[in-house]
Amino acid sequence: MVKTIKIEAVDLDSESFKPYGKVIGKQLKKPDYSERDLNFWKGIDDLEFSNETGQLSLLELTNPRDLICEELERHCDTSMGIIPLTGKSIIIFGLSERNDNNTNSLPDLDTIKAFIFDGSKGVNIKPGVWFWIRYTITKKSTFAIILKRNFAVEIINIKEKFGAQFEIIL
Repeated sequence: MVKTIKIEAVDLDSESFKPYGKVIGKQLKKPDYSERDLNFWKGIDDLEFSNETGQLSLLELTNPRDLICEELERHCDTSMGIIPLTGKSIIIFGLSERNDNNTNSLPDLDTIKAFIFDGSKGVNIKPGVWFWIRYTITKKSTFAIILKRNFAVEIINIKEKFGAQFEIIL
């Protein structure tokens, strides 16, 4: 029997996302460079790549799906920037049971949160944070993904490992 754990999707803000990483959005400080129709803030946050080359990728989600999550993934050797470009979506995040990026550390199900991404902010996820990015609320959502070129992916089926799944509530 599978236990369904309900998690409420909440608006993305810096304080509630702090354990998982940093929210990337409109800056409160003065721009480093500014023109009539352009403002530029240099180095909003560092991406941790272990002396490797970073890579920008594009992710597109189409066709909204049921808001049930049975899997989580993480990258232990790199942080990961997720910048929404179009659409509205939900991304799930969770910490490891030991709050580290050790490859033997399972997700702590009590830390799982679902955040609504409305296209106005992105995030920089800490190495080792569990996530699942498969839920578009609109017909289509696209993201710029930034991480190191050669990265390891760890995926866990929480339904098989814990006998549980998450149901996202809007």
